[in-house]
Amino acid sequence: MKTVCLWTLALFFTVSTTAQNDEKNEIETLKIAFITDALDLGTAEAQKFWPVYNKYEGKEDLLRNDLHCGVYDKLDQLESMTDAEAEKLLENYMDLRHQEHELRRAYVNDLKKVISARKIMMLKKAEYDFHRKLLKKYRSGKNEKKEKPGS
Repeated sequence: MKTVCLWTLALFFTVSTTAQNDEKNEIETLKIAFITDALDLGTAEAQKFWPVYNKYEGKEDLLRNDLHCGVYDKLDQLESMTDAEAEKLLENYMDLRHQEHELRRAYVNDLKKVISARKIMMLKKAEYDFHRKLLKKYRSGKNEKKEKPGS
């Protein structure tokens, strides 16, 4: 009986993880299509653009993770922190924000080599619009689940 429960749990975890990865891949595919369309990237331009975009998106994700793990996760502990610990946390926060700023500068400079300033600003708008659209879809999906009786 114990083995059956463990196998069922393992199967559930595998299916759940696969579904999450599929959803993440689907969102990433939609994002690529959305941005490519919004920027009206031709084949040659897209071949130069996406490696730069992906390189910096990966680096931004790492910095964002550092910010969450190194700073935001510790904000609940502020009441019990000493001034010295809070000072260290503040320095860490400022350092990570500075790194983000420097990364953003390097990113824009590299993007300028492959797309125009106008398209860089169109990229910012496309990212903003995509996230808004995604959030709206997520919220409408949550509302649909709440409205279904017996689910």
